[in-house]
Amino acid sequence: MRFRKLMHSRHIVFSSNNHLNSLPSFSSLKNVEVSIYVSDNPKLVKVDGFQNLDSVKTFVKIRQNQNLKSINGFNKMKFAGSLTIELNEKLEQISGFKSFLEGYGINISQNLRLEEINAFSNMTKIEGNGLFLRQNPFLKSVVGFNSLKSISRAIEIHNNSSLKTCCPLFSAIQKLSPDARVVIFENGSGCLSREEILETGKCL
Repeated sequence: MRFRKLMHSRHIVFSSNNHLNSLPSFSSLKNVEVSIYVSDNPKLVKVDGFQNLDSVKTFVKIRQNQNLKSINGFNKMKFAGSLTIELNEKLEQISGFKSFLEGYGINISQNLRLEEINAFSNMTKIEGNGLFLRQNPFLKSVVGFNSLKSISRAIEIHNNSSLKTCCPLFSAIQKLSPDARVVIFENGSGCLSREEILETGKCL
């Protein structure tokens, strides 16, 4: 209850809480000056809410929540310095982030049960570190990245053995600068290399 009227904050941290199964409501929160950090909460099963949050200046990090199954919400957030979702062993789906337009980096890695990224549908560019999709063995869909047109520094997509459709990333990969770092391997057929993704073309 005490967080519902909170409009601005420097940090939001939920870490190593053995009793937390859901996050409190932050229905009035507009801006976070530095970071949102959600880590090592063994009973947390979902991250949602933050429906009116507009921006997080430095980073959002959601990691090592052993029973986390879904991430949703953040639907008015337009910008975050970087976003990391990693090592959530039961996470199955990432959705939301409908107003997210740009960030300095997105890292979604080592989520052993993640099947679908149906988020970021209006994001057009990543200007900082890059896009990293690594070691998500059941990941089948990255449809949320269909509007992404520009990645400035790096893209790494590897060890996602079930990922066979990378056409949502076609435009961004096609327009990569010559000095961008590209690491694409050990995914499913259709996403095995930069050349294969470009040959497949845009999604029909």
